[in-house]
Formats: sequence, C-alpha cells, structure tokens
Amino acid sequence: MKYSEYFEALSEKAVTDTELEELEKKLGFVFPEDYKAFLKERNGVKVRSECICSFPIRFCSEKREVLQGIFSMDRSVKDGCVQEYAEFYKDDICRGNRCRLVPIGISAFGSVIFIKESGKVILADFSLGFKSSLPFKCTYKIANSFTKFLELLEFEG
Repeated sequence: MKYSEYFEALSEKAVTDTELEELEKKLGFVFPEDYKAFLKERNGVKVRSECICSFPIRFCSEKREVLQGIFSMDRSVKDGCVQEYAEFYKDDICRGNRCRLVPIGISAFGSVIFIKESGKVILADFSLGFKSSLPFKCTYKIANSFTKFLELLEFEG
C-alpha cells in the first residue's frame, strides 16, 4: 500500500481466503475483490496519531471527512472489527439473512464508512439522526470502488 507511512496495523493476524468466504457466507454479501485484497494485505489500519487523513464527500456541505481507520477482520481488535460493526448495525444494513452493505471503516467523528457489493463506498453520517431504515437519510457517496477510495485519501503530518 502506498500510504504505509501514515497507517499503523490494527492486527498482525493474516486474513485467509477461507475466513473471507466464511464471513461473506455469514453476511450474505460478496466483498469486492479490491477490498478483499486490502484485507489480505493489511487486515485493517488506523491513521497514525501524528497524521490527519481526509477524504472527499460528494454532495455534503462539509466537503471532506477525516478517516480514523479501516476495520480489521480480527475479532480481538477493539472498536475496529468488521464483524462487530456488522452485528451492531444488522437491523439497519440487512434484509433477512443478506446484508445490503457492510461497515468497513470509521471517521474521526464517528460516522461509519460502508461498502456495497458493487464496490461503491459511502459514508453514513449518524450525527444527523440516523434512522433504522434503508435507504439511509444521511448517506454520502465517497467513491465507486475501494481502490478509488484509497486513491482519494489525502494526508497531512
């Protein structure tokens, strides 16, 4: 990953294809290939404390949001695990046994970053009164793919 100097690992545990397949089956959701590659390479990251990492938000008055981290698949990672966040937001993101989107990261202000099976990355702004229904009332498009999301990151520090 080209921004390695700005991130630190959330987990040293490697993610296997089997683990990814098991999670996809559990969530009823197929992860985009670029996101799976990231998990296998990095298994989650947080932005180093001396850095600021931001990304653009389309059609939002704030224009940019600050990234805190991208979740890991390691359940031992406190406040940074894909499965834990998916379980927490299950009523909001799933219909029956199938998730329509999956939480993959969080902003420094607590807004959750989700990915769709199509690869589209969106931000749900919970500070504006998140309601438990889809489509979300306060969601903003970030990028059409996880790769594009990573390319849009800007760093200071």
